[in-house]
Amino acid sequence: MVTGPAFQGQALETIGPDAVLVPSATCKAIHDPRSGGTGAYVCSNAAAPRCGTMSVATLAGTVGIDPFPALPDGVKQTAMALPRQGEPLWSRASTPPGGPMTKLKPFADDAASISVGELTIESGLERIALYGSLDLTRDKQGLAHARALAALLDQAIQILEADPSLPDAVPPPVAPKTVKNPFE
Repeated sequence: MVTGPAFQGQALETIGPDAVLVPSATCKAIHDPRSGGTGAYVCSNAAAPRCGTMSVATLAGTVGIDPFPALPDGVKQTAMALPRQGEPLWSRASTPPGGPMTKLKPFADDAASISVGELTIESGLERIALYGSLDLTRDKQGLAHARALAALLDQAIQILEADPSLPDAVPPPVAPKTVKNPFE
């Protein structure tokens, strides 16, 4: 397990006479050696924190540090199922049968994620990542999941269509740099 700060955005806060940077979020990357899975929690540093989960690869691309440089890249691409925390503190929650999707605004920040069934949706400032699986069953739960996905996609389309400076393509995520472990 690796815990650390994230410094995101153009206007980072500072404290004290030495202008120490205040992290915009806190991250906790997890590797389970028994299952071989990885995943990460990210919580914004705010009075009412917004928290979510993401893959370690997404975390590394976002904060610029790979918490597990010795692990193969393929292991870090998919987030393992992590224990859920209680609402309303965390923004990631599974959609209950017949229930609405939790609040996730597409392209609003780099720390929000939600789950619909076993499908994880991560919202970043430049992209939305979907991974996992979801069975849209022919029942009320399937209808609720379909509506939740449709609502999210409709909202993403509205945001994209309203952006007058929408680029032709977003550059791929920056690969994190591998640094020497200072404790070795």
